[in-house]
Amino acid sequence: MDNTILKLGLYQWQRSGVEFPQRSSDAAPIFTPPVTHPMPRHIQAGYGMPSNTTRRLDEAMASEVESLR
Repeated sequence: MDNTILKLGLYQWQRSGVEFPQRSSDAAPIFTPPVTHPMPRHIQAGYGMPSNTTRRLDEAMASEVESLR
């Protein structure tokens, strides 16, 4: 994205009253590394959960919600 466009956006935010905190002089630069591999369009249900889980995620979430009531 063009740096001029970014500065113009910040200027408009500041004109509308938004106050941004001042960065300290020793703050590390903010950098977002490029994506090295695309994310899959559809993440598998239960991704990251053990394969031997007996309850489905929605059932587990429903029981958690019920316990909060």
